[in-house]
Amino acid sequence: MCALIALLWLGSCAEPRIPGGGPRDTTPPAILMSEPANESVNFRGQTIRLEFTEYVNHATFARAFSITPEPADPPRFRWRKRRVDIRFKMPLRDSTTYVIALDTNLRDMRSVALKRPITMAFSTGDIIDQGRLRGRVVESVLGAPVAGFDVFAYTVQRDSVAEFAAYRTQTSDDGSFTLSYLREGPYFVAAVQDRNRDQQPGVTEPFAAPPVPVLTATPDTTAAAMDWVVSKLDTIAPRLDRVRSLSNSRLQARFSESVALQRIDPAAWALEDSISDLAVPIRAVYMVRGDNRSVYLRTAALQETLYRLQPDSALADSSGNRVLNEALYFTGTARADTASLRFVGFLPPDSASAVMMSAFDAPRVVFSEALLDNALAKVVAATDASGASRMVYGTSRDGTTYALRFELPLTAESPVDVAVADPAGSGAIRSQSFARLSADDQGSLSGTAAPPDARTVVDLLSPDGRLLVSVVPDSMGAFTFEGLPEGSYHVRAYLDVNGNSRWDGGQLRPYVAPEPITWLGAAENVRPRWDTALADTLRVPQR
Repeated sequence: MCALIALLWLGSCAEPRIPGGGPRDTTPPAILMSEPANESVNFRGQTIRLEFTEYVNHATFARAFSITPEPADPPRFRWRKRRVDIRFKMPLRDSTTYVIALDTNLRDMRSVALKRPITMAFSTGDIIDQGRLRGRVVESVLGAPVAGFDVFAYTVQRDSVAEFAAYRTQTSDDGSFTLSYLREGPYFVAAVQDRNRDQQPGVTEPFAAPPVPVLTATPDTTAAAMDWVVSKLDTIAPRLDRVRSLSNSRLQARFSESVALQRIDPAAWALEDSISDLAVPIRAVYMVRGDNRSVYLRTAALQETLYRLQPDSALADSSGNRVLNEALYFTGTARADTASLRFVGFLPPDSASAVMMSAFDAPRVVFSEALLDNALAKVVAATDASGASRMVYGTSRDGTTYALRFELPLTAESPVDVAVADPAGSGAIRSQSFARLSADDQGSLSGTAAPPDARTVVDLLSPDGRLLVSVVPDSMGAFTFEGLPEGSYHVRAYLDVNGNSRWDGGQLRPYVAPEPITWLGAAENVRPRWDTALADTLRVPQR
């Protein structure tokens, strides 16, 4: 009998479990009742009661809950079925508006999350603060909304920004946010993917700097909402983490993050026998597609001794941070190399018919490793429709993928057959035909960016957000993308304030304004033999 009573008691206090079966639940939880009621004044208690329309997950409630101003001692939660009592250890401040927020981490027992944060307020005095601020958080490539991003409002006094946020909310599914019940006055509003919940942008946490440094909270919300654009400030330089001797003539240099070769110059790397300090010649430097953290080196013969490798100082990550100037020691091997140079394939991928190239693309061939001794001309050949040989030139940024160009330009009327012989000498040959799109197969996309500014850059992007080409509008703001294949394209424009030919999202502390940016609302379809004129002007925001 005692065991039964104990079992019943545990069942009444434990978090309830919803039985399976039935139609799928898609309705998020909502607040059915609150004590005190929303916007109540002269509250004197130390317990707040919330009752939900359904059972909620207790752990997600604890993560989703916040109250500002934050009490010195965190509140305790006591649950009974769909009701929770939020108890404070100390009395609340007098004549203060308290704002309770439940963000989109809150889920019901079937894991249905809030679509937008719940905000409510009460006051321990006679009035409720009614200041408001609103905006929208979007990503930088296509301007798509970003949901579930934390937004913080920091008070500003005499040009000084408070260390910790006074108010907090979160973006809804459409990227929008509203900070409600603020005390009227100036604020610095930042958006942060606050993974560690410290209200500060961590080194690796994406953020969105405010478009202007100070916003004034007022009850008036008629002003147009501005965009906070997500960025990531990477100031950490990549470092050489490990060197593996794959054979007596091939090394793998592994870095702390993704890197890009700024040049494929073996002389820019230093490999030395650490005992004799004698230099070991490096024959080639290359990267392999799909492995952005490794650089491979072809070397002269190595022995089973200790070596020292100094990476190329120009090597950098995607943010332009150059590699740390540190050498790394490793042990070589006398094991013979068994890897053979292979032809991986064509880009665009192999096709049964001729691949039609746009004006801003080129045929590419990919190998498993670097070609030594100018071997491209030995394994790649090209002929035109008459069978005449066409001289082939190739350039590579990673040492394995070569963009091809020919002695005579590639045209629609003169396709080129590219043949690649097996570099290992088996005699196997793979071929692909390439031709440039004809004028009848090309379209153009034109528009205007305003206001005219010599620093404006307009980007043309593929449907998946890949940058295709950029142009600078003329003095009147007009621009045209020519030679486009039929298809859908996205367009964005930004003000390249620092002149580095890419959009920069600024920073939070110290504040640096993000470069103004705007997007075409939807993809634009381009048709052959037709200039598609944008119906709307790309209006770059002015700060």
